[in-house]
Amino acid sequence: MATWTSPIVYTPPMYAAYPMLTEPRGGKGERDCPDNQKQWRLNVIGDQGDDQVQAFFNRVKGFMKEAHGPDVGPGKAAKPRIGKFGMPMRPEMKENDDGEDVPTGRFTMKIKRNFINGATGNEQGGPLIVDSQGNPWNKKVLIGNDSVVRVKLHFWAWDRTKEREGVGLTAELHAVQVVELVEFEGGAVPVSADGFGVVEGGAISPQTQDDDFQNLPQDDFSRQLRQAAAETEAASSGYTDDEPF
Repeated sequence: MATWTSPIVYTPPMYAAYPMLTEPRGGKGERDCPDNQKQWRLNVIGDQGDDQVQAFFNRVKGFMKEAHGPDVGPGKAAKPRIGKFGMPMRPEMKENDDGEDVPTGRFTMKIKRNFINGATGNEQGGPLIVDSQGNPWNKKVLIGNDSVVRVKLHFWAWDRTKEREGVGLTAELHAVQVVELVEFEGGAVPVSADGFGVVEGGAISPQTQDDDFQNLPQDDFSRQLRQAAAETEAASSGYTDDEPF
C-alpha cells in the first residue's frame, strides 16, 4: 500500500524546533548541496499531557493502520512491523547523564517538503507561511526555536520490508501558521537568510510595485485553521515494542 496518502490535516499548536522554512537547504543547512538533497522542514514538539496533541497522535496511529493494515505495529510480532523511524510522530527521547535515552514526556514529529518533487523530478514551491491572522509572513523575519506554530500537512506511506527497514509514514509539509513568534537567535532585530541584522540609518532598497507575496498561492488555510475542531479521541501516552499499537 505504498501509494497510500492521507487527507490534508492540521496539527494543534506545537513548538517549532529547527525550522528551516524560508529556503530549501541540505541536511546540515548547507546551500551548495545538490538540489535533490534540499528541503524545507521543521520539527514540531508537543506535551503528551496536552489533550489536542494526544488526540493528533492517535490520529496518526489511525493513519498508520489505514496505510499498512490493522496488524501493523512496533512489536516484533507485528505484521508488518513499523520501521525504526517509520512512525512520524513519536515520544521524544533525550540522553541522560548515564548515556541512556529516556522519554521526556513530549511527542516530536519531523515534517518536510523536498525541493525536487520525487514523483515528477521537477522543482516545487516552498510552504505557505502565514501569521496568526492568516496574513502572509514577512520572510525576512526568521522563525526560531520554541515558536508556537500550527502546520498543514499530509502523510504518505512507504514500505521497505524487502530492505528489512519495515514500513512507515512521512509527513509532507504544506503550510505553517505562526501563532507565537520567537525570532531566530532570540534577537529583537529581524535577521535575513544571510544572517545580517538591521543597521540603523543604513541604505534602504528602493520600493517598487512588486511585493514578496504577490505570487504566493492563495487557499482557504486561515479559514480551515479557524474551523478545525479538536479531536475527541482518547489520549495515549505513547508506545514501546512490548505494547499494542
